[in-house]
Amino acid sequence: MINFNVYSFLPAIDFLFIRLQGQDNSRDKLLSIRNNLSKLNEAQVLSELLTLDFMFYDYSNEQSEVWDIQLESFSSFYNRSEKVKKFDNYYPEAHVQSVFKWMLMLCDDCSDSLKIQRSVIH
Repeated sequence: MINFNVYSFLPAIDFLFIRLQGQDNSRDKLLSIRNNLSKLNEAQVLSELLTLDFMFYDYSNEQSEVWDIQLESFSSFYNRSEKVKKFDNYYPEAHVQSVFKWMLMLCDDCSDSLKIQRSVIH
């Protein structure tokens, strides 16, 4: 059973899962988060999302473009690149905040429909 306090994270988790195709470590962790949602509280889910593997690396191609999860899936970036390199990069706080806000917006996109569904159920 899914904990209703964290139910709003499902769309974000599912969307991230699609965007992270080709990022096996992050996708495995997302599956674990999704499978354990009923045991997690909101702070734990947020912590898990912000420590996904992709948050600690830059991926750049031969044209010096850097992959941005907010703009495209990793598989799209990878498929249009001849060569992708992975670099350790601890993002500045502004970038982490940007990704964090984006993740929360993914949750908010369906929050109204969830409230309506919950009120119909109860």
